[in-house]
Amino acid sequence: MVLDDAVILGVLRGDRDVAAVCAAAKVSYEEFITARNAYLCRRLPPNDLHLTGGVTGTLDILRDGHGIPHIYAETTNDLFYGLGLAMAHDRLWQMDIFRRRGLGRLAEVLGPDYLNADITHRTLMLERIAEREVPLLDESTADILVAFVAGVNRGIETLVQHLPVEFAILEYEPEPWTIRDVIAAARGFWWSLNGRLQSIVAAEAAMRHLPAGPLRDAFLTPEFPGERIVPSGSPFPPADLAPGALSGVGQPFAGSDNSATGSNNWAIGGGRTPTGAGIVGSDPHQPFMLPANWYECRLRGPEDDLIGAGWAGMPGIWFGRNRRLAWGLTNNNASTRDLYIEDVHPSDPSHYRDGSEWRPFAEHSITISVRGREPHHLTVRETARGPIVNHLVPPVDPAGDPPLALRWVGQEHLTEVQSVVALGRARTGEEFRAALADWALPAFNWGFADADGNIGYQCAARMPIRGRVVRGFREANNPDDRWRGYVPFDAMPRLENPPSGYIESANNAPVPDDYPYAFNGAFASGERAVRIRERIGDSPVFDASACAALQNDTLSPRA
Repeated sequence: MVLDDAVILGVLRGDRDVAAVCAAAKVSYEEFITARNAYLCRRLPPNDLHLTGGVTGTLDILRDGHGIPHIYAETTNDLFYGLGLAMAHDRLWQMDIFRRRGLGRLAEVLGPDYLNADITHRTLMLERIAEREVPLLDESTADILVAFVAGVNRGIETLVQHLPVEFAILEYEPEPWTIRDVIAAARGFWWSLNGRLQSIVAAEAAMRHLPAGPLRDAFLTPEFPGERIVPSGSPFPPADLAPGALSGVGQPFAGSDNSATGSNNWAIGGGRTPTGAGIVGSDPHQPFMLPANWYECRLRGPEDDLIGAGWAGMPGIWFGRNRRLAWGLTNNNASTRDLYIEDVHPSDPSHYRDGSEWRPFAEHSITISVRGREPHHLTVRETARGPIVNHLVPPVDPAGDPPLALRWVGQEHLTEVQSVVALGRARTGEEFRAALADWALPAFNWGFADADGNIGYQCAARMPIRGRVVRGFREANNPDDRWRGYVPFDAMPRLENPPSGYIESANNAPVPDDYPYAFNGAFASGERAVRIRERIGDSPVFDASACAALQNDTLSPRA
């Protein structure tokens, strides 16, 4: 046996045993490792790449000692072309997996273990949503996405002989990228952050199966529930509600989302820092993976000069800094989706009631390719509210639940790319908030600080207004359960230079009891927020070392 690339690939796939390969090839284990590492190195992208074409001016992609790309361009389009190119060189297979997740095509290359994920995303019909979004993009955002996608595809072209080893192991090649793919990949990520249908189902089950009283209340309430991002007494504009909509409901409620992990951020005002400039700390947690979701880079062009971390598969920086402003974020699991019980026609199960009319369920026949198996055939039914999702959640009623339709903000037109790009160009708190004015998903807690020591917090999301508070399922034909517009951006939770001199968030409930709108969701325990507040409160002067120490703090208030 010759120890060639095919043999090494067989070991990497798990088709061959290392010891048997070494014996047959008459090499030591150490020699095999050397050959394997040489093969892997041959598949790395080139360190130096000189391209012609694709750009209108000078484009430099320089890597620092950590391998982080610093991208300099003379035009904005060239800058995002360079970002797409660098991102493809660094993260192409990861980007392909994110794209496949959104499009519901993971099982096609990864096998039956990923069929359920594909069923979820095909049921959400993210591909159809993404295709609909492309012609709705504003001109500037469309130009950026065209340039970014062109850079990704140029990266694929230059990697023909150096494709990431995962493609060789799985024996497939990446397809060219499109703007639709960027949007579909992003919507898949949005769903992972704010979908969480299990929170609605858990709340519905608690309301049905637990007796009213302390036990049920405890289950539906996170620990440390009084720890809010915005304190009571904060100024809010009066509620501008549609007729019959709900106002001033008091404490926001939760499902069950008391996991031991979560995101944290804080901003420290200049009055508490040694330099008088603000300090931002942010660690938006995601499930551990290699590589991480986040993509660190520096962007410098005629309109952009910033450094930080974006998301692998999308242009822009989600948390970082420019020369005037720094910002970070945490997930805010506010309820941007509902499950509706649909009324089925008593004599014709192909129809459902929509107000005073009976309408036929729309049906979509979907075929999902599964590696190593026959294709899986799926029929998704849909109502005016959205797809029927019973097959995605456990039944609350042992006898089976009625059809449950999903309405989700992610089914609507969003402008997330436009907002992310604008965030990086903001120089003041006012400009930063203006960039978030049209932000719809995911629901995020943004914290920011500027070079003059000003700090702020802004909750950004398209938060539906309903006519009543419901902990679980809603009724499709109950007028009180319909969406009646959205909380105005000017009324969304916010803080600006609070008397404490700092702001913090840790996935805890954002609003106080006197907030004028119903603001429900499955918020995390307030224990991490308590600890952040304790540590900042104990530091009269908060510097970079104090920020690092807080990032590494391990004390649990719950314990």
